[in-house]
Amino acid sequence: MNYLKKLTIVFFVCFLFSNLNSQISKGGLPYSFKNNLTIPLNPHVIAAPSGNELQIASINDRNAHIVGILKNASISLTKNGKWIQNSDGSKSCFLKIKSPSAIGLSIFFKDFILPHGSELFIYNENKKHVIGKFNSSTNTINQLTHTQVLQGDIIIIEYYQPQNTIETLKVEIEKIGYYFRGFEDYLKPFQSLNNSSSFNYRADFCQVDVACSPENVGWSEQIDAVVHFTYTDPNFIYVCSGSVINNTNQDCKPYILTAWHCGEPTANLNLSGENNSLYYFDKEGSEGHYDKSGKSVKKALMKTPINGA
Repeated sequence: MNYLKKLTIVFFVCFLFSNLNSQISKGGLPYSFKNNLTIPLNPHVIAAPSGNELQIASINDRNAHIVGILKNASISLTKNGKWIQNSDGSKSCFLKIKSPSAIGLSIFFKDFILPHGSELFIYNENKKHVIGKFNSSTNTINQLTHTQVLQGDIIIIEYYQPQNTIETLKVEIEKIGYYFRGFEDYLKPFQSLNNSSSFNYRADFCQVDVACSPENVGWSEQIDAVVHFTYTDPNFIYVCSGSVINNTNQDCKPYILTAWHCGEPTANLNLSGENNSLYYFDKEGSEGHYDKSGKSVKKALMKTPINGA
């Protein structure tokens, strides 16, 4: 392969995301957590993928690695959620979604509009994995189109609105992301202690983890630049990795350099949410894998700032 051809390939796998939307979580705790409310909920069940669907998705001769399957849904928080009146005059709405045997679930929204003063959280069944709060700022800036993966086969949406709210809530779900592999290590810290699931980690002894010392000494900037990301087509969720790089203008406009097979149809395009891309920065596993000698190495729990469409 000549130099010009190599240069062309590198150029076409640079993903520009200067205008990328972000999941802006404001932090805090859901109203039910702060007020020790336990609300019995019946789940809205989304059928798990069939054995044939999982078999097709698991074929390893694909260029890109599939980690999840998109399941069609038509769920309205307003219509399908359970509303309660709180003692202070405010209202809460809960929506429980289940898709059996998933290692994790994500939500893809058709509409996501919240009234001013309201807030929304999403969490897993044991309440260890919580994202939010989301509020009305997402109505016009960084509109939420989909979420990161949350641990387990059950997730709960909790919405809160203060007394005398007059604006209209509109949260409509069109798809659920059913994760069946690829995020085991990421999701492990959010499991219940009595969960005995065993994970099949894919790293070999020769694949030294970035958090392993002394191999990582002197490589902190390169490690910080690594990004783990997912993207979709109409049927599947794919995962890849890449690196944030600078450009010749030295103006800090962010590009992602990744392999050609990582979303080839969207190569050299602005990733502003068209392919439901989502980026995980500072993603580290809950355990180290192996050092150069093949010895298992422990490391710190992962930190998970999320930046995506």
